[in-house]
Amino acid sequence: MPGVTICPTWQEIRERVFFSHLLGRAVKTMEWIGGGGNSRIYKLDGPYAGKVYFDRKRLETEFAALQFCWEHGIRCVPQPIGADPMANLAVYEFIAGEKPSPTESDILAAVEFLDTLKHLSVHGAHLPLAAEACFSIHEIIANIDARLARLAVVPALQEFLTREFVPLLDRFRSLPDSVAEERQLSPSDFGFHNALRRPDGQLVFLDFEYFGWDDPAKMVCDFLLHPAMNLSENLRGLFYRHFAKNKKLAKRVETVYPLFGLKWITILLNEFLPEDLRRRGFASGGTLDRAAVQARQLEKARRMLDRVRRDYEMFPFRNYT
Repeated sequence: MPGVTICPTWQEIRERVFFSHLLGRAVKTMEWIGGGGNSRIYKLDGPYAGKVYFDRKRLETEFAALQFCWEHGIRCVPQPIGADPMANLAVYEFIAGEKPSPTESDILAAVEFLDTLKHLSVHGAHLPLAAEACFSIHEIIANIDARLARLAVVPALQEFLTREFVPLLDRFRSLPDSVAEERQLSPSDFGFHNALRRPDGQLVFLDFEYFGWDDPAKMVCDFLLHPAMNLSENLRGLFYRHFAKNKKLAKRVETVYPLFGLKWITILLNEFLPEDLRRRGFASGGTLDRAAVQARQLEKARRMLDRVRRDYEMFPFRNYT
């Protein structure tokens, strides 16, 4: 019937109503275009994207981060349009683009963005700590232990954790504690897995749900280690070389690199936890094949463990300083 929009579910009716309220007009089309691990994303009619969050904190963090960036002239991120924290959804500029195949110029663009955030940190005192920010080695190990405690009760992980993961973690418990000398604003979950390339070639960085103040060593380590990015050693080395100009930072990155590798293992195993699996199902818009998802994540965790073991004795980017 002309002029009538058919919504297949009550959920879509609800979300369409709230998106319409934020835009000040009726949303005519709402196309599901995917989601991250914690949200659903829709292409709305006009140059807009609608995002539905698993919880309010992620919305508030991301929207405030993008507002901060736009207020200070950063345009390589989506423009925030409006948010409804009570409904856990927000509207942003829709970014038309494709997933990038990273090049050296893209590494330089990523470095430039992070440098800009560092320089703007003096204006960001009101912004929160990044998700799970840790500023000392003891804090990093305590964070890994807390994640490990949640995973240790999962029968399917007992063998991997007790025979492989814990013995490697125990090697680092005797490290002398040290505290980060610097703090800066960080996107946290940053990389080309969360980026699109516009038709004009410009990169746009996405997903700021974990944004906030953090140890820059963690920011560097996460970029080098992130399992969602398949970067060549040369590209990762080029990224590291820029930050290694700061000798104190380079030394700290080398020290905490294996610890953040171990933390990534615990993150990869989140799908074995009911609450985290439920969040993934929320983001996918349907049910998940739990067995297949968990098997895939355990294999990724094993690969990361092999990588940490391999890099333990010799930091792989030392030649790039």
